[in-house]
Amino acid sequence: DSRIQGIALQPDGKAIVIGSFLVPGRPDPQQIARLTLDGSVDPTFQVRAIESSPQFLGGVRADGGFYIGGAISSVGGVKRHGFARLLSDGSLDPSFVPDPILEPKVSPPWQRWADVDAWCPAADGKHLVAATVYPALDVWNARLIRLNADGSLDPSFTVGPMEPSSFPPSSMHEERGGKVIVQGSFASIEGVPRPGIARLHSDGRLDIGYAAPLPVGGSPVGIAMMADDTLLVLNSSHLRRLAAGEPPKAPPRIVHQ
Repeated sequence: DSRIQGIALQPDGKAIVIGSFLVPGRPDPQQIARLTLDGSVDPTFQVRAIESSPQFLGGVRADGGFYIGGAISSVGGVKRHGFARLLSDGSLDPSFVPDPILEPKVSPPWQRWADVDAWCPAADGKHLVAATVYPALDVWNARLIRLNADGSLDPSFTVGPMEPSSFPPSSMHEERGGKVIVQGSFASIEGVPRPGIARLHSDGRLDIGYAAPLPVGGSPVGIAMMADDTLLVLNSSHLRRLAAGEPPKAPPRIVHQ
């Protein structure tokens, strides 16, 4: 089945699409392609083989380069576990190398890669990355880390234990002041109940003063920051609008059930 999982515009107006789909003139399903302004496939855009399946793209740069993430182990035969940066023409950017923390410590066929579940840009060109990592055979842990602009690990950002430990955040957003809103299937952080949504300080510590539980029974879908710094939080059955830095003061509005 053909599917599109993400789309992003380059500065010249061309669109990068990611998923699994057939392209005219290419016999095998493609994972990434670029569309010209008239919607046709750009034949000059060639991405070398990506092992496993990229699941999201974003962060288009001024030079047209962009980031991909998901269940990835290599791009064009070069190791890139979970996360990679491509140049505007689809080739791998060798100057961005994600930290080895994303590299699985075991290598049976079903654990050759880390699963990067979510990504968002942070200040100073850094990256917030939520991933499932495999420290041992049949063991996996959720991690939320911050990478420097070159992909190396930022040791100044450390997030305490999330429970259940197998579910990393599914969406994130960095606020203007550097604090980070995270949404996901977790129930607690640092042993403090935070069902589904929490705010972290800029160094990764839990912001104890922020508590905005999602309605019971919904699955996390996404968050979006509005121009007035209010936050839209969507799960599978509810939409909430949170005041900047405050828990909600009104009941949720049901958008579908």
